[in-house]
Amino acid sequence: MDRTHAIEDVLKAIDAFDLALRSRDRAAAEAAWLLDREDVSILGSAAGEEFIGADAVRACLTALTSRSTAHGWRWVDRRVSVVGDVAWFIADAPWQTVQPDGSISERPYRVTGVLAFRDQCWRWCQYHGSEPLGSVG
Repeated sequence: MDRTHAIEDVLKAIDAFDLALRSRDRAAAEAAWLLDREDVSILGSAAGEEFIGADAVRACLTALTSRSTAHGWRWVDRRVSVVGDVAWFIADAPWQTVQPDGSISERPYRVTGVLAFRDQCWRWCQYHGSEPLGSVG
């Protein structure tokens, strides 16, 4: 796979996870992850949002897809790097909450992630989200 196609495929995998969260599709959210590995992790921006290992990541995904609200990102800027079968990205991506009535609120957010290529697709291994605290300078 050439680098350009690999980056495009990584972006598609990131978008597929976003869509799974937005549609509250637990099975699709889990399928986006390498859950046969115990070193997968999700670190959210709030205190206590540490999900280390496949069981913990599954529990996080179940919680996210079981809420009455849906969640996802509004991608502002995404930068992907690929070396072999490993990819990582950084993104400026406000976190959106979609209420049952369809109204959307968002807050500033940044995301980093690591994906691995296995079984002809890219899957998440690590996620880290953070909320910027204002401007520097």
